[in-house]
Amino acid sequence: MGVLNQTHYLQSLGRIDKILGSSSDLHKVIRKIYKEISKFLDTSNFSIAIYHREEKTLSFLIYTIDGKEMHVDSIKLSKGLPEYVIGVKKTVRIDKDTRKFCKKFGLKTIDKNAKSWLGVPIIYRNNVEGIITIQDYKNANAYTAEDESFLLCIASKIGVVVTETRLIEEEMKRTKELSMLNQIAHGLTMNLGIDTIYESTTKSITHYFKNLNVSVFIIEGEEIILKKLTGGFKTEIPRALRVKSGEGIVGTVAKKGKMIVANDVTKNSDYLVYGQTSTKSEIAIPLKISKETIGVLNIECDELNAFNANSVMIFELIADQLSIAYHNYQLYNKVKSLSLIDDLTKAANRRHFHLMLDNELKKARGYSRLLSLAMVNIDDFKHFNDKHGRIQGNKVLIHIAQVLKKNIRETDFVARYEGGKFVIIFPETGNPVAVKVLGRICRVIETESLYIKGIGKRNPTVSIGIATYPINAETADELIENTDKALQKAKQMGKNR
Repeated sequence: MGVLNQTHYLQSLGRIDKILGSSSDLHKVIRKIYKEISKFLDTSNFSIAIYHREEKTLSFLIYTIDGKEMHVDSIKLSKGLPEYVIGVKKTVRIDKDTRKFCKKFGLKTIDKNAKSWLGVPIIYRNNVEGIITIQDYKNANAYTAEDESFLLCIASKIGVVVTETRLIEEEMKRTKELSMLNQIAHGLTMNLGIDTIYESTTKSITHYFKNLNVSVFIIEGEEIILKKLTGGFKTEIPRALRVKSGEGIVGTVAKKGKMIVANDVTKNSDYLVYGQTSTKSEIAIPLKISKETIGVLNIECDELNAFNANSVMIFELIADQLSIAYHNYQLYNKVKSLSLIDDLTKAANRRHFHLMLDNELKKARGYSRLLSLAMVNIDDFKHFNDKHGRIQGNKVLIHIAQVLKKNIRETDFVARYEGGKFVIIFPETGNPVAVKVLGRICRVIETESLYIKGIGKRNPTVSIGIATYPINAETADELIENTDKALQKAKQMGKNR
């Protein structure tokens, strides 16, 4: 330690210049610089750290205590000597007692009182990029002005490399983020299945951002229901989790429609633990259609201070994309539903009936099961329409459709076929059981009066034909044809049967 020989000083800086140009690996470069500094100074208690402005943290490239290299990832600044050096942007050299210095400036004292301490900011274009610290616990006045000048010169050189490394990392990160956003956007446009959308989105996030648990919640009534959870770290959150509005971070975001960023969940009053988890940071972003909150994109990390302004912006973009995808899914289902529903009676329409019949026949063939089909026709419906008009006739159609839907089993399917005809599919059902259900329907229709203004009470009746696969038919067309024949026979026999 002490005064550096001018020749040695210049030779060392020359070697450091070569080191800086020898590799793009910052950790490798810093380790070589540390060895060079160790030739002239006692680096038993020494550190070189990068300063992260947004998070106000230091991440260490080299950190030694009593000659032993320690593995310390990062620390949060807390009004200590390093933060003071970063704040004043000047070298700070303490020659006698660090605790007295800290007390004088209202700084947090270090655990072990150093006799000498030297802190040198790593600065590039007036921005602090990091800090070099060295301390001696035995000797006062351990560092000279020449030592300070030597480290300051090295710090300025490191500042250039750190800035270049940051720019390269930021560019790589931006490229990575754009790739992820493009992948998510592609997945959202390719898939209309909402479960597939949830899965592809959450998997893409956990692929590009490590140590994250990503979940999608959708609001259904008074509850916010977990639809998908993709984990990047161990957790035991219930897969069938239901959250009440206003409960926990997710429930609060769902209720208020505003994002919550908790870089330390222990300091957030809304945070609740569901199951066993090592979550330390959490961000919850509302999924919105116009101004209505329809769900929450929730992201958790097992590290403190996991989310900065850039990552928050990225996750907001993903939440917007997910909201649009969900809205498109709703619109698609609405259009699909409208194309399969009879406008007047709100029963399934003929197109929907044919799709269902084909599907149920495939199941019946595959599992060697019975399938019955009934055709229900309103007796004298054409005569009623001709006499009272279509508007009154529509009321009869709506009434019959409601009775049919109320009185079939959950597994059965009813649709309007044409005019005054309806069809009912009875999956895995033979003729005797289907006839029993239809008999009950006939009685209900016959006994439930329909009041029509200007006409009065009416008690419409229906005639029904039935056929069963594979007893009466092998194909869908044959089944429909034979059911219609059975219907015509019922009408010939006097209707209402």
